[in-house]
Order: sequence, then structure tokens, then C-alpha cells
Amino acid sequence: MASNPAAAICQSVTPPRIKTLIVGVDGSGLAEQMTQTLMKLPHFATTNLLLVHVVRPQITSSVAQTQWQAGQDLLNQSRDSFPTNDPIQTRLVEGDPKRVLFQLAKTEPDPMLVMGTSQHNRFAAIFENSISQYIFQMAQCPMLMIRDGLYLKRIQRIMVALNSSVASQESLQMAIQMAQGIPGAEVQLARVQLDTVGTTQDPVIEHAIGQLNRHHLSYQVLRSVGDAGPEIARLSQEANADLLLLGSPDRRPAFAQNIPDFDRLFGHSTSDYLRQHSACPVLIVRSASDAE
Repeated sequence: MASNPAAAICQSVTPPRIKTLIVGVDGSGLAEQMTQTLMKLPHFATTNLLLVHVVRPQITSSVAQTQWQAGQDLLNQSRDSFPTNDPIQTRLVEGDPKRVLFQLAKTEPDPMLVMGTSQHNRFAAIFENSISQYIFQMAQCPMLMIRDGLYLKRIQRIMVALNSSVASQESLQMAIQMAQGIPGAEVQLARVQLDTVGTTQDPVIEHAIGQLNRHHLSYQVLRSVGDAGPEIARLSQEANADLLLLGSPDRRPAFAQNIPDFDRLFGHSTSDYLRQHSACPVLIVRSASDAE
């Protein structure tokens, strides 16, 4: 994170361009339901939709054929749940689901991944070979994670977890773009700091308010002191947020971007905590611009 917050937020940032929504179809319907909600927003009106189901390799050809047909049926059912006028592609692939989705995120134009995630803690997820944990660790594109049991039919209140990182500023710009197409939308600014020093005059909050006023958007400021992960989760629940946007800087150097981020894997990760515990879906915005 930049040592000078005021200087960091003065950087000109551009929100991620989203041309393709890559939806992981797993049979739960969570990702499809969330994607349908997104597609109603003008911000995603021209986005291409790619529904992906991955069939794991099988030992025998008969089992493989059965699994392949089941996967095709699942994709057809998923595709039929969307309006017929939406531009939809489907893709059935054999392989390791987490690696297939990760590779698609690297090759599709300006992608955003949409997928379900469980409430496993990071170590349980690693040992159980969690797809969402792997994607969360490795992908460099925006990711929309929907925890088991969360259902969302509309987006009205968009919360942004603010700090001075470039990724956080990009998430603010993305929230602004989304909110501009929603009548009566409210952007909720969540600012959590470790102590009360500097909370009276906060350039991060002041900059965000200026951006929202410039676009004539309603907003609410929510401040707290403490551990960022639990505090943001609490604020999002109390404010009844529909969607949480969270900047998650990728600090790995270029040569290490094919291996996990061990700070995020073993350290204290706000984004990992919220992915598992947030009371609303979490859209993670990742930026390589924060790398040191």
C-alpha cells in the first residue's frame, strides 16, 4: 500500500473493462442467478456471457460419456435460464475445474469471473482442493464471489471498502459506473482504520465523496476502527448492502504470478475473510498497479 495516501488517491485510475462474464456452472444456480441480476444493469448490457462447466477426467470411457452428457444437460439448463436475447456462449471442457477457469480468465478478453464459494477457512479450502480458493489466489481479473445461501434479485445499495490502494480506487470507479445505471442507487463508503489517528480529516473519504458528488450519486459514509475484515463484514450487514466491492492488490512480481500469493494464503487477508463471511456477494477488484 502506498505510504502517502493522499498521493495515492490522486492517481488517475480507470475501472476494469468488462467484456466477458465467465460463469462457473456447478449445478447450484448461484452464479447464474447473480449473473442475471448483473445483466439487468446498463453497465453490463453489452457484456458477452460465457457459461462454463468442467468435467473431471474419468477412468473409464463409459463413466466419461455419462459425465459428459450430464455436463451438457447442465449447461443447456443453465443457458435456458437466461433471456433468449442475451448473447450467450457455452463451453464444456474436460480437465481440472480450477485450472480451466484460471486459464479462461487469462485468455478471454477483459473477463470477470462469477462463481460460488464456500465458507471453508483458507486452510480447509486448500486441503479440500477448493476451486474458488485457487481462483481467488491466482486470478488477476475481477471476481464476483457468491457464498452458499446468498440470493440477490436486485442491486440498489453498493458498498465500497475504501483504502488508499489503486485497487480500492478502481473499485470505487466501478461502483460509480454501476450505480449510474440504477435509479435511486446508494453508494456506501466503508472506511476501517486500525486506530482513530487521522480519522477527522481523511483524504481517502474526502476524495471518494468528491467523486460521488461529481456524478450526483447518493452516498453514505460508514466508519469503523479495528480489524478490517470483520468490521467491513459487520458494516455491510448493518447497512443491508446488496453488493460489496473490494480492492485486492496483487503484490506478486511478474515472475511469480503463476504461483499463489503467500501473503494472502498464510497472512491476514481482508479479501479472503470477506469472501467467506460477507453477508452479501463480494466483487473483488484486483490491480497489479499496487505491486511494489
